Amino acid sequence: MAIFTGWCNMCTLLGFVISYIVFIKTLVPHILEVLFGAENVPDFLGKERWKGQLFWASVYTFVVLVPLSIPRTIGALRYNSLFGVLCSFYLVMCVVFMFFVDRRLVPNIGSNFKNASYFNITYQGLVNAVPFVVFAFMYQPNIPMVYRELHNKNYRRMEKVIVRGSGSVVVLYILAAAFGYLGLVNSPQLQTLLSKNNILEVEYNNWGFNIAIIGLVFAIFAAAPICVLPSKDAFEELV
Repeated sequence: MAIFTGWCNMCTLLGFVISYIVFIKTLVPHILEVLFGAENVPDFLGKERWKGQLFWASVYTFVVLVPLSIPRTIGALRYNSLFGVLCSFYLVMCVVFMFFVDRRLVPNIGSNFKNASYFNITYQGLVNAVPFVVFAFMYQPNIPMVYRELHNKNYRRMEKVIVRGSGSVVVLYILAAAFGYLGLVNSPQLQTLLSKNNILEVEYNNWGFNIAIIGLVFAIFAAAPICVLPSKDAFEELV
């Protein structure tokens, strides 16, 4: 059972890494098109699968991910991880503040709350949402390595950290989802959000949001190595 669990953990962690690589290779061309216009982005840097996406996936994997994955402890990446968390927090706060402050996006706050559809639950919506929820909270394979590196190991203390951390993340996810949707209720961009299921595809024409998207790249830079390090330990223990 221990060997089976080890293989499951390693496959889960490597699956995370693959997801991050796929996300980066689509996100970076999108950022370039937002900043410089699609017509000004060369093909080898754009959204073409076998050109721009392959290029950015290779650059991220061999120039960023591999060097950051060389350390043997998660603690060595603590500052990198902190910066990634701050970038993610900025993205969420940016979405919330645009709803309350940007009158071009939301001319009437009350009207957006009134016209929102709050309980439109469909089978297709559940199929799209459940994988995202599972992906967002599948951090359990990292917990043993984090606990092992604590100076003062205590299960009660670790439990408090996990509960408080998970609770904070749930609040941030809800804020991003709720105000990301509410801000577009009376906007033509709502159809883009509903069809793409990705708030990053929405054209906000707001420099604050553009900066937040760029920051998200660094958040991915910080997240992926945290998955590689435990997978290396798991593989070594298995073989």
